[in-house]
Amino acid sequence: MKAFNPTCWFSAVLLFLPAITRAGSDDKLDLSTEASSAYSNYAQKGSYEDVPWVGEVPAWNYYDIFGNHLLEGFYLYGMSLDRNSEGGGTSAISLHPFLLKWMNGLVQVGDVSDNCGILAMVGDRVKSEFTPYTFKQSLYCGVRIDAFFDFFHGANSVSLITSRISNTGTYGMLVARGTETSNGDWLHGAHIMKNIDDLASFGATFINAHHEEGSMPNKFDGALADSFPENTPTALTLYGVNGRCNLPQLKLELDGEYARSQEVFGGSFKPDAGNVATLKARWNMIDQLRFGGESYLIQSRYKTTFSDPVLPLGDALGSGKYLYSLIEDNDDRDEYPENGISKLNTVPRGDFDGVIPLEYDKDKNGKHDFEEDFLSYDCDPPRSKLYFDRNNNGVPDDIEDDAYPDYPHVPSYYLPRERYLRYDDLEGLWKTDTSDGQVSKGLLGFHLYGTYTFFQDLDLTLGGIMENSEKNSFQKRYEDTTVIGTTYDPENATTFYSLVQYKKDMGKDKYLTIQNYARKIQDNIPNHTQTFSFGMDPAAGKEGTLYNYAVDQLDYRDAFVEMLIAEYTLFKNRGFNFTTRGKYEFTKHLPHLDFNYQDANISSATLVNKCQYIYLLPVLKDMFLIPKFKDMVEFMGYGPRSDLLDNKYRRGTMSNAAYLVYEWKFTQKTAITSGLQFTAFNDFFNNDENFYHGNFTIQLLMKDRYTGLNTILTTGFSKYRYTFYNAPGIAHNPLNNPHRITDNISSYDWFLKIHCGF
Repeated sequence: MKAFNPTCWFSAVLLFLPAITRAGSDDKLDLSTEASSAYSNYAQKGSYEDVPWVGEVPAWNYYDIFGNHLLEGFYLYGMSLDRNSEGGGTSAISLHPFLLKWMNGLVQVGDVSDNCGILAMVGDRVKSEFTPYTFKQSLYCGVRIDAFFDFFHGANSVSLITSRISNTGTYGMLVARGTETSNGDWLHGAHIMKNIDDLASFGATFINAHHEEGSMPNKFDGALADSFPENTPTALTLYGVNGRCNLPQLKLELDGEYARSQEVFGGSFKPDAGNVATLKARWNMIDQLRFGGESYLIQSRYKTTFSDPVLPLGDALGSGKYLYSLIEDNDDRDEYPENGISKLNTVPRGDFDGVIPLEYDKDKNGKHDFEEDFLSYDCDPPRSKLYFDRNNNGVPDDIEDDAYPDYPHVPSYYLPRERYLRYDDLEGLWKTDTSDGQVSKGLLGFHLYGTYTFFQDLDLTLGGIMENSEKNSFQKRYEDTTVIGTTYDPENATTFYSLVQYKKDMGKDKYLTIQNYARKIQDNIPNHTQTFSFGMDPAAGKEGTLYNYAVDQLDYRDAFVEMLIAEYTLFKNRGFNFTTRGKYEFTKHLPHLDFNYQDANISSATLVNKCQYIYLLPVLKDMFLIPKFKDMVEFMGYGPRSDLLDNKYRRGTMSNAAYLVYEWKFTQKTAITSGLQFTAFNDFFNNDENFYHGNFTIQLLMKDRYTGLNTILTTGFSKYRYTFYNAPGIAHNPLNNPHRITDNISSYDWFLKIHCGF
């Protein structure tokens, strides 16, 4: 018999000791089978012993990678990436439906104290913004980790993000369901900030989006199979710095940012990078005099979008999320970007509630409030008051919607299928190409202004904006309104402006406002916008928000514009409220016949009068009768006259609307509201467009709390009618009425809606 190796003796002792310990604490130490579970009669016990199930699955026990018990519960989210030396591997993201059902698609875990802390957020709608030119998303889907700590004269902060781009996971059903891919794409980013005694702050940003191949190592430059052309983008990297400085002794504030974007073709080739540089300054010279300025450069090669060449349409598995745009397009500043796709199946592509800002669409139904029955009393069209149009495209900035990233300064873009010249870095030569609608021309500009306060109620601001596109464009040339050719010319814009504002608080809820805004404009930079509608999106094969380009016709190529507005308001919570506003606008076009820009003098006048009386009826408690009246008159004319311009510059209409609203809050939770509206519309240039419009609506509202949430039920009945009393039976202009009616019609609607919230 061979002698035991000392190591074997030592191992035997280690194995024998637990057995002795177990023998002392457990009666069973043999190979017999376990005793079967005993029969239980739940009636005898008095109740059923329920195992904790929540929803579809029971709670499970989870352990960390070292075997330590974590908790009894549910697996909400998982992200993994594995690669091996043989060139294989997968990436996966797992989402449990409870993440959506219980936690509104977001979970956070943190450890935070007064002077330091860390917070991890995981979900499909983590609102994130690093800097205005590098990363900004309302519906960021993935992982974000924030940390802060005090060190060296102030707070320091760090933010990290990571996610997959075109497939961010699919909510499972019964168990955690991972979405595994061998080829995929990833988004990684970091942002750090250093504050110094509340006087200055400095930051740095790094963002990378790249495609990965399962057979190749995961790297920031990306990789592609040889079957793709060598000029296929495989990665996009952004890096930059930003800072802010406050010098109280000099009364000076500075704010700036520099960023660079670098594309990668075919996993290795790097074309010329694109840069962004901005600087803002504000100087309060004295109490009455303030100066400000900003300069900005956005090069045409600067990009914040990356489309995976293998998955150009994003996720094909149904999660409906695609983080292709690092800077979102969200012109109405709500929770749903126009170019974003929510993970919620009930939310279609795009901004499902339309692109109208809340100020003009408070119920977010995709319709302007000034065009809706009853809501039209409180909301006036933006052109009936002072509006700003910084890019001179004829659309007020408040309601402008475009198809481009929301940079603070948006350059001009070539239209889809528009010709342009570009330099091919791979071949080293210039080419004529056609745009896909997202090709930037770049922008260089500066803005200087000064404001002087004469006394408490009167301000004068003088300023100038000068801009030019980095790239030229093909521009049509005319002779006697006929196109005779095109030239490849630069694009420039210059605006000098003055703004005088007098606002007087006259006491007892009375206000008087007078404004005069004058501009001298020379602008041949087209800034295109877009319109929207709801319907079937052929690209996605499902309902969504559809967008159409509205081409900037360069109506302010060379013009002088002046607006004069006067408004008087009397406001009381209960009792008589009254507003009258008059606006006169004059525009002078200076001719450039080689661009078919005709000489024209355009003038318009708008008068808005509205009043209401909130009367508390003495019959019962909380019973109100609210009569309202709104009158709006618009005149627009131009010269020299041309029939081709009548639809654009000739208008004369008057709209009178009377409302009677009755409201009875007969309990704290329940109220009945009914309303009558009668509108008479008159077109002074075409009597055939005159019509009457009536609406009757009654609504029952009930409030309550359910499962910790405020719940509101509204149900009611609405009926409206249109009568074109001069010319029935013909097609009328649908833009003259909120329902887009073209002839006599009567309609009714019954509705029931339930909302919940906090």
